[in-house]
Amino acid sequence: MSIATLSLKEYVAGARDVHVWSLLAQDDIRGRYRRTMLGPFWLTLSHAIFVVGLGLSFSIILGQPLDQYFVYLAAGMTVWVLISTSLIDSPTIFMRGYNLLYSYDLPASVHIFRVVLSQFMMFGHHLLIYLAALVFVNNVANWNTLLAIPGLIVLGVAMTGWSTLLAVIGARFRDIGPGIAALTQMAFMLTPIFWERSHLRGFEWFALMNPLYHFVEVVRAPMLGRAPEPLTWFVTIGSALALLGLGLAVYAWKRRNLSYWL
Repeated sequence: MSIATLSLKEYVAGARDVHVWSLLAQDDIRGRYRRTMLGPFWLTLSHAIFVVGLGLSFSIILGQPLDQYFVYLAAGMTVWVLISTSLIDSPTIFMRGYNLLYSYDLPASVHIFRVVLSQFMMFGHHLLIYLAALVFVNNVANWNTLLAIPGLIVLGVAMTGWSTLLAVIGARFRDIGPGIAALTQMAFMLTPIFWERSHLRGFEWFALMNPLYHFVEVVRAPMLGRAPEPLTWFVTIGSALALLGLGLAVYAWKRRNLSYWL
């Protein structure tokens, strides 16, 4: 049996160890806020402060009704934080799991699923701000909102793909982490998160060419009571499958080198 095949079998075995990586993900969240009074709900509070501050200022700057803009921003920022955190954390996955990799006989892929799950757990805390906006500001939810579920599944597949890819590359090239962090900050300004695609006025094609816009929109549109456009489904599903395939290929190719790189 080839080394690549063995690596892929190990990857699948790690995916099946749901109990292991779910416990590790919960411990990651608890560890960030251990010995604090609010614990993980600091995630919710910090996200609320940021969204409220940005909403109050940019609703005036952009001339948007506060109630509509606040819900738009709460939905968009909640999805964006999930995506950006995943991109920034991915290159250091194996470096942060170094001790467990060498101390226990666990598949290396456990740490990929561990991080992806912890990011979705943080998303759950941030989602409370969006739900509060629906209750107290402007309820835009309808049957289209249920489409956020398949949207999150597609996004989860994409996150698994780029997490696998960046984790392997980041273990070899340590500059990948700071580079991805810098590019993600720039992408925040270029992606319609706190501004809308319609603000481009004739240059909407610029947003449509941005894959991150589609990954945000496939979840945000249902959260705002709209069905995602067919192009958004096409781009996100195609990109998610491509990223997962590329991530698996790189993992199978370079898994045996991880012990030398860490």
